Amino acid sequence: VRYATTIGLTMRATNLQQSHNAFRWLADRAGSEWAALFAVDMFRLARARNEFGRLAALTQKDERLRQYLHEYMNEDMVGG
Repeated sequence: VRYATTIGLTMRATNLQQSHNAFRWLADRAGSEWAALFAVDMFRLARARNEFGRLAALTQKDERLRQYLHEYMNEDMVGG
């Protein structure tokens, strides 16, 4: 169910605001591995749509998501 939810949210997000909202929803409700999977796909799709910079700026304005990404990156770098 978690995989289907994550992939479904990724595929249904057709604009930056939908992507941002889905990321917030997953960060609040799903495990960090599911939110991280979504984030990877979300940023990959944004890059393909030439919206990467705008999505990064939108995400950086959101304190909670910025903190989440910071924590995730630190875990990933340390091997946690």
